[in-house]
Amino acid sequence: LILLHYAWTTQNGRAIIVTPVADQATLIYKQIDEFIESSDLIKDSVDRNVRSPRPQITFKNGSWITFFTSGTKSGGKSDATRGQEAHLIVLDELDYMNSEDVDALYAMLTKTDDNQPDKIMIGASTPTGRQELFWEYCTNPQFGFTEFWFPSYCNPYWEASFEAEMRILNTENVYRHEFEADWGDAS
Repeated sequence: LILLHYAWTTQNGRAIIVTPVADQATLIYKQIDEFIESSDLIKDSVDRNVRSPRPQITFKNGSWITFFTSGTKSGGKSDATRGQEAHLIVLDELDYMNSEDVDALYAMLTKTDDNQPDKIMIGASTPTGRQELFWEYCTNPQFGFTEFWFPSYCNPYWEASFEAEMRILNTENVYRHEFEADWGDAS
């Protein structure tokens, strides 16, 4: 939702979302498209909505949102993002990416205009238990990130019966990762 808000309210804003796999990028694109379709005000502000080869939504205010994959499975190391300009970078399922996947994105955080506000990078993920990049961002204050933690039971529709069922169907470690958003042990 932050991508849509940013693009809709920012003049000439450049927003990208990077996910480890195409299916995740498509899912997020479809969700944003549903938000747009549910609001005549926002729908009227869209200039162009391209679904392929790479989804991109362009707004009449000059802003856009583009959807990328990091190339985690192919070893692409976010090469498709090289040379892109981005003011807001959202990394979804960051704990499933390799640090090399994010390397190409750091250059985008460099200021490119005197009047430009600070660029923003947001990482979100279900923890895998790996103590790698996402874990470092969340636990090492040297990186300057702020961690927000939302376990599944924060969902207002969470039910005790569902929790009991999920505890039966999943190992303790999987439950800790997927539902408690806890680091647990590496999967």
